[in-house]
Amino acid sequence: MVRLVYGIAMMGLLGAGCGWAMMPPRCDIGMARVDGQCVPKPTIVFRQCVEAFRTTRVQRERGDAIAVGGAVPRAGSARLEREHRDTEERELASLPEADTDAIIEECRRQEQAERSRLLEEAWAAAEEARAEAKAAHADARQLRSSMAALDAAIEEAAEELEQERARAEAREAELAAMRALAERDHPCALERWSACAEAAAADHESGEFARAHQRYALACEAGQPEACGNWGVLFEHGLGVPVDHDRALALYDRACDEEDLQACVRLGVARLATEGTLGEVEAQLRRACDEDVARGCTALAQGLPAADDDIGALLERGCALGDARGCRLLGVHLEREVAGRNPTSPYRAVH
Repeated sequence: MVRLVYGIAMMGLLGAGCGWAMMPPRCDIGMARVDGQCVPKPTIVFRQCVEAFRTTRVQRERGDAIAVGGAVPRAGSARLEREHRDTEERELASLPEADTDAIIEECRRQEQAERSRLLEEAWAAAEEARAEAKAAHADARQLRSSMAALDAAIEEAAEELEQERARAEAREAELAAMRALAERDHPCALERWSACAEAAAADHESGEFARAHQRYALACEAGQPEACGNWGVLFEHGLGVPVDHDRALALYDRACDEEDLQACVRLGVARLATEGTLGEVEAQLRRACDEDVARGCTALAQGLPAADDDIGALLERGCALGDARGCRLLGVHLEREVAGRNPTSPYRAVH
């Protein structure tokens, strides 16, 4: 039963598909399908006009029924029936010969009227299409004009942007030059503390001690240990101010604590001069000597006991690194060694 239903359904689908596949193509505009063919509508109008003038003959047959019946003994009964149904037949009559020309003329007029109507519709459609094309052309022209204006605006904006970039670069260069001048002349006011310390050192070298004091003070308080150490030199030697050894030692000590090895060397030398011993500075002097600070090697050699075996090597290293005092002391040390090994040496008298 299921197979039967499925088969019927499939046949229905196939039948529908075949019906869809066999649909005739659509006729062109102004055409209509008649008996499977595309025929111009004016021709159809002409045909329908001619057929309208023809007469129709109808033949009918009256329906009747004849029934015959009878009975045969021991054979049952029988009945014969025959029926005639009504039939109708229509046929077109010929045109009357007298009116043929007038009828054909009228049908031609209707055909021409239909043709004119179709032509007017086609002409109106063409005019509408032409107007739409003209409007589209105008829109395209306006769009091209707008695009050209937009391109021009973009180019103008790009030129203005390039000019603005050039002006910005020029302003940046001008500001950089002004910044360089300001850093050179007023680094401390700009809080460029490293440059401030360098400017103070330049004032120190050129003898501008008053300004050097001001700049060293600002840079030192801002955390530049080298400025503190160099500022101590001014107090130690009385440059621009009276000599103040205590202030100098305090500045050397502060800078040394902040890893300024030159200040450590100055602190060691100052303590040797005032106290005759290195004290806690010995470790910093060794570090300074290890990091090629020539005077650190010399100061460390001066602070060691006379019998220390490292004195010669330290003086030799200080001399090699360029410390003139180290070279002079190395000469004295070597003379003493020679005098110690040879009692008759003339250098024994040198101490």
